[in-house]
Amino acid sequence: HFDVGVALYVHLQLYGRWYVKKAGSWPRTNRSLRAELHTDTHMALLYSASDVAILDPESQDNHRYLCKLGPDPLDGVVTEDDIRARVADPTFARRQLGGLLLDQGVGAGIGNYLRSGVLFDAGLAPRRRPGALDAAEAEALSQALWTLPRRSLKTGGITAPPEVVDRGKNAGEPRRQWRHLVFARAGRPCPRCGAAIEKLVVSGRRLYACDHCQT
Repeated sequence: HFDVGVALYVHLQLYGRWYVKKAGSWPRTNRSLRAELHTDTHMALLYSASDVAILDPESQDNHRYLCKLGPDPLDGVVTEDDIRARVADPTFARRQLGGLLLDQGVGAGIGNYLRSGVLFDAGLAPRRRPGALDAAEAEALSQALWTLPRRSLKTGGITAPPEVVDRGKNAGEPRRQWRHLVFARAGRPCPRCGAAIEKLVVSGRRLYACDHCQT
């Protein structure tokens, strides 16, 4: 958002990338430059994104994508109660969680690895539907939607809890082994029950789950 009343809208999709560099320190890249923001000391450079627009306030309120977004757990004005209310919204009651979490309607910013982590932390199978959850299950889902994105931001993309990360590091394991509890760990033992983690395809994207722990 800019003081003149407009906002820069960007959807990175799977290939766009921002670079934040010191002023004049241009990156070496073959990517296409789409937008650049400059201050006296730094510059923010957007490369490769295909969906870029300048929006006035009316356009922001009526944007076909923005107006459908759920609450963003990383937004300072969003609370845990906002997440709980969104999970309980009857609009989502009959949709399976495995697909629902990717459309940004329940929680904005929930990508593929967060989807697997949220469902595992909540102990819910991808086929479950919000309308069929009991109070404890709905609370577990809300807590996971609130906690995991914030942990991932703080740690640079790690969703496993600190004790798991510390144990893996102390054992000399590579980052990919302790970054997540289930994502990209097909065939490896579940950290809770020891059963093999399964790889599924839900909404065209890979999803990882423990069939024993997630019901």
